[in-house]
Amino acid sequence: MLAQKTAHCTGVAKRPGPLHGARPRLFSFGAKKSKEAPTKRPTVVPSPSFNVPLGLLVISGLSAYEGVTPLAGIAGLLGVFLAIQATRVKFVFDDVGLEVVIAGKEEEETENKFVGGRNRWSYDSFINWVGNL
Repeated sequence: MLAQKTAHCTGVAKRPGPLHGARPRLFSFGAKKSKEAPTKRPTVVPSPSFNVPLGLLVISGLSAYEGVTPLAGIAGLLGVFLAIQATRVKFVFDDVGLEVVIAGKEEEETENKFVGGRNRWSYDSFINWVGNL
């Protein structure tokens, strides 16, 4: 009995457990991870939303009803402009970045006169402005 106790205490008869041999997943935070092939995400083109233009047109109508014509005119013009732009401008999110496309000109490469180049931005160039406050 004493010999068994001594053998057990000295560790002669060790059994491989979770801490012996292969490292468990819990303690592998310093180990290199195997690189898997990145999954290709599908291209997403959100459908146009007319919520903001309709809201502005409602504000325009209510302002005109109450007699506040400057607000009615500004809200009405902005609502019509945004409704037209909602039908023309499309945002295309693909695996690499965001592209702004004008309807009818999807195939041809249009240049942005203000930025210079295509209306395309990689996700790496996005900055979290909220986190920098």
